[in-house]
Amino acid sequence: MKKGGVLLWALVGLCAWHLALRWHGFYLPMISDEGEYAYQARLLSEGGVPYRDAYNQKPPGVFFIYRVSYALLGGRDWAPRASAVLFSWLTMVFLFLLSPPAWSRSARLTAPAVYATLSTQPVGDMGFAANTEVFLAAFTAMGAWCLKRSWRGAWRGWPVLAGLACGAAVMTKQTALWSLLAFGGTGVLLRRDSTENDEAAAVFRWREALRRAGLYVAGCAVIPGLTYLYFGLRGASRELLEQVLWRNMDYAAILVRSGAWRDQLEWFLRT
Repeated sequence: MKKGGVLLWALVGLCAWHLALRWHGFYLPMISDEGEYAYQARLLSEGGVPYRDAYNQKPPGVFFIYRVSYALLGGRDWAPRASAVLFSWLTMVFLFLLSPPAWSRSARLTAPAVYATLSTQPVGDMGFAANTEVFLAAFTAMGAWCLKRSWRGAWRGWPVLAGLACGAAVMTKQTALWSLLAFGGTGVLLRRDSTENDEAAAVFRWREALRRAGLYVAGCAVIPGLTYLYFGLRGASRELLEQVLWRNMDYAAILVRSGAWRDQLEWFLRT
């Protein structure tokens, strides 16, 4: 079997392994976070508006994912968890595509294998839940892959697609803002060439970098902008900003003032 065929079947096997790890939780009761998202999805299906009709501090992306999941799978309780599997598979595929083709087979499969296992360890209630991080990871990996393609290809749409993916990630969970900013910094990089020291080439590189940055920023703004427009038309733009933005900024300020961020950082480094 050719190398490409072996890699494909190995990736399929890793996806099956991930499903096996998640399968035990498909029919278990929802955890508290899932219940919140499911309630907001029910509001959407009945013509209600999140934030205006029910309080929540998460961006609305996960509500719409739940809503679509229920619509496609007949309202079954496990529908969001099926979507979580699909998004996890997407993450694994993009992690595989991000690895250099020159790497060995085992090296290219390492990231998907690690994600398939560690993101779904059957410990506590987080190993099977359709939580925001599951969907966030797929959008982030997609954005990284689009940036990688933009460094190699001449098509100017790649930075826009990367921005769209990062904007979708932020609308899934606010912590994706750090990925969005980091991708913005690396996304303007251009490949070095032999004329790098030439003054005209240097000017071109700066202009090209600014153009790429502009395309990326434009892509990032599309989904948050459409989201704000939707809730504005539904009469809930103020509630959206207050609950998703200002309340979370208050929470971050509490972490700083109390010094709790140091404890969290220490735990993270130690773990």
